[in-house]
Amino acid sequence: MHPPSDTHDAASTQPTHVTITYARPDDSGLRALATRAYAHDFAGALRLRRHNENTVEAFASTKLDTLVSRRFAATMDCEDTVIRAQAATQHPDEHGVFTAVTCPAAWNGPLPPQEGFTLVEDLPVDTFLQLSRDNKQQTTSDKMPTSLLNQDVITVNNDATGTQAIVANRMVLTLDAFGLLPKTTGTEGSKHYPPVVRVSVRGRWVRLDTVFASVYYNRGGHLLVL
Repeated sequence: MHPPSDTHDAASTQPTHVTITYARPDDSGLRALATRAYAHDFAGALRLRRHNENTVEAFASTKLDTLVSRRFAATMDCEDTVIRAQAATQHPDEHGVFTAVTCPAAWNGPLPPQEGFTLVEDLPVDTFLQLSRDNKQQTTSDKMPTSLLNQDVITVNNDATGTQAIVANRMVLTLDAFGLLPKTTGTEGSKHYPPVVRVSVRGRWVRLDTVFASVYYNRGGHLLVL
């Protein structure tokens, strides 16, 4: 499962380039996220944040007003920066070094807090697969009606902690768009997917954790101003 990064606006003054050195040159974590983000939005941006000395966390902005994050083993020569998703689809050199032009103006919103999320419930992945099928049946075009985007499709409560999580349909659509759900359960291809999606909250933030990445939605308002 993938925990979030901390709240921090992209610095207004940053180097014009960022250099990332992968722990393993064949690590495809960032490229996998970038490829999905670029397919979702050709003008999409990635926010890169140094998580610790040996780990970088990448956040992808989406047209659904959600964020998708993934961590990968690497070092970065700055604390926080923004690059285009298209740039991050490139392979590093033979030494595992990747350099990209930064574009801090492409991202003006905050990131989720690093700590303080409370687990509400682990839901069966089949719950999200059924919602995904329902979405496909309710629309006949690539553009999802706003009413369906804003629809709250899951409400879960944890009586022990007194917390509640409300999952908006846009989060389910994000799971689909970024390939974070199996095609179906009980098949050979689904064995790499855990049987649950973890639902957590902190304040206005809702987080869905899968084995490959996490999806975030700030129920308090828009995340990005591009």
